[in-house]
Amino acid sequence: MIGIWSSGEDITLKRRAETALESRERQFRTLVETMHDGLIVQDENDLITYVNERFSEMLGYKKDELIGNPLLQYIDFSDQALVKEQLRQCRRGHVKSFEACWIRADEDRVYSVISPRAIWGEDEEYRGSFAVVTDISEKKISEEALQASEVNYRSIFNSVNDAIFVHDLETGAILDVNDRMCEMYGYTADEIRFFSIEGISSGQFPYTVDKAAQYIKLAAAGEPQLFKWHAKDKNGRLFWVEVNLKHAMIGGKSRVLAVVRDITDRIMAEEALAESQRALSTLMGNLPGMAYRCRNDIDWTMEFVSDGCQALTGYPAFDIIENRKVSYGKLIHPDDQQLVWRTVQTAIDKKEPFQMMYRIFDASNHLKWVWEKGCGIFDKSGELKAIEGFITDITDYKLTQDALEEERQRLDVTLRSIGDGVITTDVNGRVVLINKVAEYLTGWSQEEAIGMRLSEVFRIINEVTRAEAENPVDKVLRHGIIVGLANHTALISRDGVEKSIADSGAPIRDRQGNIIGVVLVFREITETKKLQEALARAQRLETASMVASQVAHDFNNLLAPLIAYPEFIKQALSKDSQAIKYLEDIESSAQQMADINQQLLTMGRRSHFNLEPLNLNRIIKQTIKQLQPLPDSLKIQLNLAKDLMNIKGGDSQIFRVILNLLINARESMHDQGEITIKTENQYIDQKRGQFNIITRGEYVKMTISDTGPGIPREIRGRIFDPFFTTKTTEKKRGSGLGLSVVNAVVEEHNGFIDFECPPEGGTSFYVYFPITRETIEESISVETIGGTESILVVDDDKIQREVTCKLLQKLGYTAEAVESGEEAVEYLKSTPRDLIVLDMIMPNGIDGAETYKRMLEINPGQKAILVSGYAESERVRQALEYGAGAFVRKPLTLKSLAAAVRKELDRVIAG
Repeated sequence: MIGIWSSGEDITLKRRAETALESRERQFRTLVETMHDGLIVQDENDLITYVNERFSEMLGYKKDELIGNPLLQYIDFSDQALVKEQLRQCRRGHVKSFEACWIRADEDRVYSVISPRAIWGEDEEYRGSFAVVTDISEKKISEEALQASEVNYRSIFNSVNDAIFVHDLETGAILDVNDRMCEMYGYTADEIRFFSIEGISSGQFPYTVDKAAQYIKLAAAGEPQLFKWHAKDKNGRLFWVEVNLKHAMIGGKSRVLAVVRDITDRIMAEEALAESQRALSTLMGNLPGMAYRCRNDIDWTMEFVSDGCQALTGYPAFDIIENRKVSYGKLIHPDDQQLVWRTVQTAIDKKEPFQMMYRIFDASNHLKWVWEKGCGIFDKSGELKAIEGFITDITDYKLTQDALEEERQRLDVTLRSIGDGVITTDVNGRVVLINKVAEYLTGWSQEEAIGMRLSEVFRIINEVTRAEAENPVDKVLRHGIIVGLANHTALISRDGVEKSIADSGAPIRDRQGNIIGVVLVFREITETKKLQEALARAQRLETASMVASQVAHDFNNLLAPLIAYPEFIKQALSKDSQAIKYLEDIESSAQQMADINQQLLTMGRRSHFNLEPLNLNRIIKQTIKQLQPLPDSLKIQLNLAKDLMNIKGGDSQIFRVILNLLINARESMHDQGEITIKTENQYIDQKRGQFNIITRGEYVKMTISDTGPGIPREIRGRIFDPFFTTKTTEKKRGSGLGLSVVNAVVEEHNGFIDFECPPEGGTSFYVYFPITRETIEESISVETIGGTESILVVDDDKIQREVTCKLLQKLGYTAEAVESGEEAVEYLKSTPRDLIVLDMIMPNGIDGAETYKRMLEINPGQKAILVSGYAESERVRQALEYGAGAFVRKPLTLKSLAAAVRKELDRVIAG
């Protein structure tokens, strides 16, 4: 029992000791964690094992971020060698406090005093160390600032731009000066010390020693003094300074501090300004208007107006300033008040000057036109302080300008209304005016042409020789008389198009009769010449056709025995008779004569053929087979439209057209080169053509191009004449009829033929056949889908309206038509339609894009498709942006129209 009790007593004692130890540890930890200084513990390897909360805050790291890392990791690089040495001394038992800089987590610096102590084991081995870290950053920064202040004081004292004097409070003697004073007065610091003020003053009343002493006395009494002083430098030069005197404690002693600034330039500027203001006042008093300064309010409250106010407004300046009797804003015409306000506010917002014309009523209620120019006055912060400007009476000028503008508009309307082109130039041959017709013919707008040389805008050549023609302006200026252009003159427009013209030029003279410019009046006669040539050609063809028809009729009777009898004679002869060869030659010649006779009948419009729907692509392919075989040196390229519409005519006649054109091309190239045949659907919206005038309509166009030498310019007008040929007489008979037969057949089919010979060589023939919507096999494709919706057709061409309505009705739709955009807009106001089929080009009114835009104002969800004979243009793209569904090229086919209409009707409009 004694042993048991003894054992229990030992445990109790041990437990009490542990409890006491734990209590002391808690007290120690509380002390450490609440102490004002940081505490850091590191092991024998200089790795951190413990830091208190204060040290963690000092460095801006969490405790666990610090523990386990080397202490030197957080020491500024410049102090690491010092700290390493102090730690080494600590291991040896030599300890002392030292200063070092730490680097915080945010890279700021912490200045501290480190007080280290070594930790020794029971075996007296070094087990690590601990250190108390005291933050002295604020003290360090203050000390450095004080040191910097002390170091920089003299530098600042000497670097200021003003001269500084330190005066004795009692005597006024100069005790100290800065470098600027030495520069300003020309003395050294040693020379100026204890120097009398009299020596650096002009001495002229009131700038005397006694006056200076009064200022110093007042400053010494605590009343700062600021005054102007007439100073003198070492060389006797007089100059103006501004002196600021104050009482100051310097080095614990009362002093008077004088800060002196050289204001000589300012005084001179003030004198110059005073003179300028005097001159300005004189100038403004004689100006024909009113200079002003006003506030930015609705009344334009005047702070200053010049003497011209009375003449301009009828009110004296006193009545206008501060709105004493009337505000300037009330004088502005009511209709112009918003214009004036907006103009000024816009300029102020942009910090730009403004100018404008408007009307005011003067004191006698007379209406005046005024011109104003002004600008906002801003302070350094950008705030508007006032508005300054000048206003002058321009009533007489405005009335004159209005009269001139009215006359100019009348002249402009006159010039733009006449059917001829008009260009006026100055005496240097530069364009001054160009009317609408001249813009169209030259390709240059009024804005572009003004100031250009006439030869750049009005480029003319001789159509026959191709030489550049003499500038008519030069001729007028040289002779001073009216001159006309020579015959066969052509204008080359900006886009290279050649146009035949006739014109005259006349001098423009002033009242004294001096020539001040030239007026050129010209008109295009291309179409007139074409019509004249066409008439002459038609007359030649008519004469030739009558002869050809009669000759062909007689030939038919004469050819009958020549064709029939040789066969009878051959039957009567033996097979080996030499006469058979002669008879075969007679038969061949007779057959050639029959072919020629057929061409004569065609040319004479006496051939007979049935009009039926034809596919031109099929006939082209048949004709090419007829030409086979071709030599290796000749290639034929086909570019045939897959959706080519049908034409109406005679199969054999069309065959003859294609064959003759291909034979003509082959002969021109001598069977060496390339022939290209192209077909396409084309809608002609305006008259065009080089040789023939092709009228408006829907066509199938065939182009046959060769790579030959081209047609000489001098014979191009005769190539369709009967019997005209450039071939030698030994060529086969029939030469001279090929192109005349082609022309005759095309005309019989109500078509047109045209040709072009580019400068680079080759010839292209263009044949236009009117389309037909009759089908070769009457059937509608199963893919063609119609409907029962209501559709409005808008087209200025009557035939187009009728054709489009018939196609739509065939597809099952209810279709109606109008002939203009304006009529369509009015129609929709009372009769809604599911879809609009809208022509883009309607010359006599608004176009398709504008029409659709106006329709959307009536019905924002209105559906539409666009049609045109032209390629997609900017106006088409504009209409599509408005919301139109599709663009379809003319001529319209049942299939293309059906697809576009159905797609647009089925389209779901978002929103």
